Amino acid sequence: GDPRTHMREALGLKDLHAVMSSSLRGDRRFDVGHDSFGLSARLERHLRLFPRHSETLSDARCIVFGTSKLPLSLKAAGQFLVTEFLWNISQQRALTASAETNILLLIDEIQYLMQFPQGAKFLLDLAKSSKLAHTGLWCTSRDVSNFLHTQEGQALLELSAMKLLMKQDASAIETVMERFQLKAEQREALLRMRRGVGLFATDDWKMIE
Repeated sequence: GDPRTHMREALGLKDLHAVMSSSLRGDRRFDVGHDSFGLSARLERHLRLFPRHSETLSDARCIVFGTSKLPLSLKAAGQFLVTEFLWNISQQRALTASAETNILLLIDEIQYLMQFPQGAKFLLDLAKSSKLAHTGLWCTSRDVSNFLHTQEGQALLELSAMKLLMKQDASAIETVMERFQLKAEQREALLRMRRGVGLFATDDWKMIE
């Protein structure tokens, strides 16, 4: 709330860790009590994942945020932070850019977000309002049950202008058949498809390679 502080350098995760662990080092400047829950120790393991300052987006045509090195327990949180950040960027650009400037936001392995109700709701809200920000949303998942067994997932499918199904496991094929109203020959095709081949649909399903 103090305007005099607004031009100061923003604090980073390392600064937070330094304050949280201050009492353990006998540093009393911050008036932080004893870390009885070991929060600073747990935070310290993740400091290497976060640089002191976030890098700004370039003007490159394609920008990739990789989360593959994140531990499994942090993938959902990492994916959410990146997606929310990019969505905010899209909204800001929509206010200043021309209508011809479009953004395609592609979220791979979306099951990490879909497993949490808050993540699924966030994606649904994003899908509903993406057109207003001249943004296209493209979601991929190796686990089709994310979409077929949740209300948010089914709503996302209804909003999707295009759908692409690739090779399916036998354990999921009946659910896929019922949800997408596929024919027997399409069922067999999905079970036997080779890499790079799929069923694509806007209105009718067609085989593509």
